[in-house]
Amino acid sequence: SMKHLEKLTRKHLGELLLDDGLISQNQLEDAQSEQKLTGDPLGPILVDAGYISDWDLAKAVATQYQLPFLELAMFSGNSEFGDTFRPEEQAKHRFVPLDSLGSVITLAVADLPDIEFLRSVRERTGQTPFIFVTLLSEIQRHLAESGVTEPAAAARPWPPSIRRSR
Repeated sequence: SMKHLEKLTRKHLGELLLDDGLISQNQLEDAQSEQKLTGDPLGPILVDAGYISDWDLAKAVATQYQLPFLELAMFSGNSEFGDTFRPEEQAKHRFVPLDSLGSVITLAVADLPDIEFLRSVRERTGQTPFIFVTLLSEIQRHLAESGVTEPAAAARPWPPSIRRSR
C-alpha cells in the first residue's frame, strides 16, 4: 500500500550501505552532494561512480524496503501501456512499467522512487503502484532497447572529489 511505501521512504539507503560497509562516509557524502546538484536517485549515482555494483544496490533496496526482486530479462512485459509514462520520465526515475492489473500498476525500479513520484503515478493511473526491484543495468538496457536514451546525467562530468577518489 502507499502508506507502507511512505513509511519505508523515511529510511535512508545511504545509511544502510554505510552500515553494511559497502561504501565509505566520504563516498556517501560525494554522492549526496551530486544528488543535491542533479536530483538523481542516490543508488544509481553510487553505481555510476563505481562505488557499488548494481547487484549491491538491488540487494540493499530489496532488503531495506522489503520489496521483491525481479530479473527484468525474464519478464516479457505488457506493452499496452500506451503513453502513461513518457520515456524521459522513465529515464529520469530509472524505472520500467511492467503491467497493469486491476487496481494495481507494477513498476520495476533500481532504487525506490521518491514518494511524490509514486503519488503522481497513483493520481494519473488511479492505480496503486506495486514495486519490484531490478538491476540498474537491466533498466538501462531496457531503456536503450525502447529507444529511450540514457538520461543526460550519465554524460555529466563528475564533481572533482568523485573523479579523484575513483
